Amino acid sequence: MNKTSAKILENVCLADALSAQILVAGEIYAATGADDIGLLAAESEELTAILSDHFGGTVIYIPHDMKESAALVEVVGSRNATTITDILGGMRIYVPKLDTLRRQYRNREIRNLRESGEYISSIARRFNLSDRQVHNVLNLSESKNQTKNKGYQDA
Repeated sequence: MNKTSAKILENVCLADALSAQILVAGEIYAATGADDIGLLAAESEELTAILSDHFGGTVIYIPHDMKESAALVEVVGSRNATTITDILGGMRIYVPKLDTLRRQYRNREIRNLRESGEYISSIARRFNLSDRQVHNVLNLSESKNQTKNKGYQDA
């Protein structure tokens, strides 16, 4: 992935996607795998999304005592920090960026906006993409739907 596409995906908030029910239950857990962050995802995909939104691509230390982690409390709040320290306290964990999931969310949003009548150029500006990139997303989803429906046409 080039630096430009990485920058674009930084603006995609997974926590918002979960709360808007654009990502469905289990998608974040499936994307994290069975590593340490997967333990948290099994308990709370929302907290995993928040950590990825703020710390994605880095290794962070989760202290045993949430009082030792002002940064964590600042990002997720004290109650959620307690949950995280209960599950992962004392561990250094890699927090994945989950770019594939961010791209899927972004592409769903693009398709939804286009289906609701939004202009290609408006969508492109909203996601900091070129018109061609928006067309590519829309054409990709159209070709996937045609492949799924192949052989199931009415006689």
